[in-house]
Amino acid sequence: MNVIVAGAGGFIGGHLCKRLEDRGDVVEAFDIKPVDKWYQRPMFPMQIDAAHDDLSWMSADWVINLAADMGGLGFIHAHKGSCALNCRISANILEAVADASIPNYLFASSACVYPEGPRDFAERSVYPYDPSEFGYGWEKLFSEKMTMYMAEEHGFRPAIARFHNVFGPYGAYQGGREKAPAAMLRKAFEYKFHGIPFEIWGNGNQMRSFLYVDDLVDGILALMGSDIEEPVNIGSEVAISITHLAFMACDIVGVDPEFKYVSGPVGVSRRVSNNAKMRKTGWMPRVSLREGMTRTARWIEESMCL
Repeated sequence: MNVIVAGAGGFIGGHLCKRLEDRGDVVEAFDIKPVDKWYQRPMFPMQIDAAHDDLSWMSADWVINLAADMGGLGFIHAHKGSCALNCRISANILEAVADASIPNYLFASSACVYPEGPRDFAERSVYPYDPSEFGYGWEKLFSEKMTMYMAEEHGFRPAIARFHNVFGPYGAYQGGREKAPAAMLRKAFEYKFHGIPFEIWGNGNQMRSFLYVDDLVDGILALMGSDIEEPVNIGSEVAISITHLAFMACDIVGVDPEFKYVSGPVGVSRRVSNNAKMRKTGWMPRVSLREGMTRTARWIEESMCL
């Protein structure tokens, strides 16, 4: 197939482009970042502002929109307005998809569309609307709706994937855009190499599930090959507290610090994927959290020691 990937210079985009190229697809990849700043570089990279640039050149079997100004919990809380403006990216790409009669479009949404509070996290539990992560969650929810409306009006096939806390090598592990697994591993290495105290935001009891990036890419490809046209979760169904995630990171790195619990954004008290709908495609995660953390730790250690 011919596949266009927006946000290809990011963490998930790099892994997806590599997989698509490895299986023989022709991938045209673009990102707002200069090409030399991409986490991984596919064969045909382009520096393009997906929110503002002319995208009328696009022609493909699939357009996959991973582009967003986003990061970990700290970044999302500190940049609510910037995250909300990601809707400009979705609008610009959707208009180009409609104008070029591209038959298939995949939008990368997020578990942040779900409200806080007890729920089974099946896709229907997004109602009543009250996204928990402010500008980022509201933008993802609006862009989901915009995707469905444009697909109905213009006749392309929509695929909407709600990602749940994806982690792995070749992604941010410092600077504020990193997710919790990378942050915990970095803190363990900082304690090991420099004696920096290991801080955890809040009381550490907040529960999350984390999906290794290879499993996410498998899920994206499975969704593309299915007939599902409604939003669908792609995540892990195994929950762990942030404190236990920190213990795991320290055990993998080989340190035993005393944790220092500090004030900081903690997000919702519990969020874990419900994959009942996605399992109909035959997909399920294969890489355990510990194995994924171990692989990520190797990469972070190599990167920190460069």
